[in-house]
Amino acid sequence: FRIQDRDEFFSGKLAVWIRTHEAELKKNGSNGHYVGDSVTLADIKTAVALDSLLNEQYQLKQFEGIHKLINAEATPNLWKVRETVRDKKSYAHWLVSDKYKEISAETTAFFDWEYGTKDQE
Repeated sequence: FRIQDRDEFFSGKLAVWIRTHEAELKKNGSNGHYVGDSVTLADIKTAVALDSLLNEQYQLKQFEGIHKLINAEATPNLWKVRETVRDKKSYAHWLVSDKYKEISAETTAFFDWEYGTKDQE
């Protein structure tokens, strides 16, 4: 990502995504779920997306400001979804698995985030 692309992503698409999802989650009672009161695919996909955005590897060069946009205070409903899914033992095991670490490293390398060289383009 170039810095301009990152900034446009933060202020544009990600900001809209956050507002939209916060509103939808509020409609369901701010209970940590999109639908009803149990974990659904929507909850899991959101948790995965948030964990990816908040991943320390990505923050090193590109997404240092992500915690200002997504945190328990600024995005309470999204944060609750993330925490609800992370409380599931199978998901917690996934986050510490070698396969998760491998995929995260491959994603970092693919986007060249680890070294930040795309900022220079």
